[in-house]
Amino acid sequence: MDLSSEFSRLFTSNHAPSEGEIKSIGQKISALEQKIDTINASNLELPRLKRERQAHQGLLSATRRIPVDVVGEILIFAIGGGALTGQDRKRVTDLCLVSRTWREAAMVTHCLWVSYELKMPCHPQDCEYAESWLKRSGCMAKTLSIDYPPDSSVFKYWALSTPNLIKFLKDGPTLQSIVISCDSPSPLRNLMQGLWTSTPGESLPWASVKFFRVDVRTDWEEHGQSGRTSTFLQYLPPIPILSF
Repeated sequence: MDLSSEFSRLFTSNHAPSEGEIKSIGQKISALEQKIDTINASNLELPRLKRERQAHQGLLSATRRIPVDVVGEILIFAIGGGALTGQDRKRVTDLCLVSRTWREAAMVTHCLWVSYELKMPCHPQDCEYAESWLKRSGCMAKTLSIDYPPDSSVFKYWALSTPNLIKFLKDGPTLQSIVISCDSPSPLRNLMQGLWTSTPGESLPWASVKFFRVDVRTDWEEHGQSGRTSTFLQYLPPIPILSF
């Protein structure tokens, strides 16, 4: 406190102020109260101003200026490889929501969209979504994984030959790899028969397929299929790589 004022004699004694001093002291108190109010207002404003400054500093962050191709590499690292499950696809779409730049990067990073896992039984909207997803991969080789969950009891033997799936394989995007997983060989034979039942001149989906894998999760012998394997294979055209 500054005591070297015109009232210093009063600070160091118990003398009563004069009438003139009382008036001056009142004016001094009013001036000090105004300063106090100003300082208090500034202190209340200070946190908001700091937050506003920090927000504006964030606009200059180097992460906002990362090139699109670098963001694409980050997305590839975050997602990993292999056929994308439903959870993986959600991660891709979530990353697209980070910012417009990230979405643009994802759309031009074609390898993010080259694979799709289709769970059976499938519905028309499932096939439409799969087609839309795979088409974003541009001209890159595409892989479709068809999985018949072992714990499902719906359409046990016919799920793989549903009209929705057959239409997708015939009319959908060009595929280079197909992987089918199921519990029994029977759906495979039914699917192949459905694919080969086509009108004259209709193109079959196999012309572009270079890799075809079949994963039957139980022993073929359990279903009495060992002697009937040819009934499944006879519907396949020459494929460079066939795996069981």
